[in-house]
Amino acid sequence: MTYGPIGGVKIVGFTGLARAGKDEAAKVLAGMRPGSRIYAFSDAISVIARAHHGMQRRAPGVLQRVGLAERQRNPSVWLDALYWKIDEDRPSTAIVTGVRFKDEAEMILGMGGKVVKVVRTDEAGSLFVSVDRDSSHETEMSMRWIKPDMTVYNRSGHMSDFQGAVCALSPLL
Repeated sequence: MTYGPIGGVKIVGFTGLARAGKDEAAKVLAGMRPGSRIYAFSDAISVIARAHHGMQRRAPGVLQRVGLAERQRNPSVWLDALYWKIDEDRPSTAIVTGVRFKDEAEMILGMGGKVVKVVRTDEAGSLFVSVDRDSSHETEMSMRWIKPDMTVYNRSGHMSDFQGAVCALSPLL
């Protein structure tokens, strides 16, 4: 399927490692744009994980396992689910968090959108790596193939700086 623009809907996707600040960036951007709505590729995965795999609370390992298994059965399952949800809702801006695979980024671009990479560093300036999931898992490693339109940096402990950086990006998106 080709994922083309949806009339009247701007789209922005956030990519980055786990706990980089994608959701926070989405909240900041949504707060600046009336009529925005935040989505995630993992929204549909969560529904399946709860309904068919007994997940009661958000569990990154379960989401990774279920998401990849369903993707192997139908490579476009999560793209289709998100595209049709955005088409149904028709927000002024669709802000998508958790862009982890190249085809997900390509969908955002095909819809006329932009992909923003969020990079989180620790106080020493080293790349932050979350300990709540396997950093070598395919869902973390696949992002290296995504070519973002722009990058925003999240220095741990400097939330106001990060929020300001996201605000500064807004006119470019």
